[in-house]
Amino acid sequence: MEKEPDADQLVVEHLGEPTSSWSVGEFGVLAEFHQGAFTNVIGDGWTARTQGGAIRVTPHAGVRVLAYETPSPNPRHWNHGIAFCLPEDVASMDRRTSIAELGPDRDAIFPEARDEILFDLGLGRRSINFCVRTSDGALIGLLRGARGRSLLEDPLLGAAVAAAGPVRVVESRTARIEVSNPIPPRDGVSPDGPHTHLLPGLMKSGRTHNANIPVPAGYLACLTLYPAHPARDTEGREHEFDAGMHAAYQQLLERFGDPDYVAAKRSSAPPRSRKESLGQLIAARQRALASKIEPGPN
Repeated sequence: MEKEPDADQLVVEHLGEPTSSWSVGEFGVLAEFHQGAFTNVIGDGWTARTQGGAIRVTPHAGVRVLAYETPSPNPRHWNHGIAFCLPEDVASMDRRTSIAELGPDRDAIFPEARDEILFDLGLGRRSINFCVRTSDGALIGLLRGARGRSLLEDPLLGAAVAAAGPVRVVESRTARIEVSNPIPPRDGVSPDGPHTHLLPGLMKSGRTHNANIPVPAGYLACLTLYPAHPARDTEGREHEFDAGMHAAYQQLLERFGDPDYVAAKRSSAPPRSRKESLGQLIAARQRALASKIEPGPN
């Protein structure tokens, strides 16, 4: 087997891969960058732009790469991803708890946006700043008038910001995603391509990530890569099982995954831990879908 790429190569290769997606965020609040056939990789290979958004990844020597698989609520499926993690003290962002004006967005991915005004929405997250950027005078006035207040405690303010549809800028120590696609109404559906989620109900849990994702103790996930899934497209729509995509991700799992989890997937012995149970459950789902046989209880 060929040696798998290191973390930097992994990022550069998948920024140029239209079937890969990315996210920056925490449980209940994140930006997603879904690529497509018209994605352009820019400059040094660490920045990409597609319809409705852009991403820039910042190399970090201390990053720890973790490939994982988790169960899906759909009993025939599973989720997978590759988390780029940093120690908590390195990963920590500003954690503002009220709206703050940050001035012109000089770090904007594209020069034409660098005079637009950036506002941190004050969500108080540990590993990200969730901001909006705008040149709309009315929205700038609204946000300036709300400085020092919490967006999460003012539903009317949140609704007004969403209705104005500013660019959302979500950044961590390792990446920035900018989303210009429209914000759907509360009962609407996220658009194809880049989009954001802000779900206060989930945020109240205080968790930084889904409990099934084995982020190491003392670390925070600052960027997540979603390579092509063998049974779903980037928008979550099911398609016929693709054995090549499955094999490609299993190679990444071998290189960057938890060795005990990988071993459990191959084992037929009774599981002795939750990790082994999950490995055997997901392996059964994968075998069943590959052979078009529904998995039995596990």
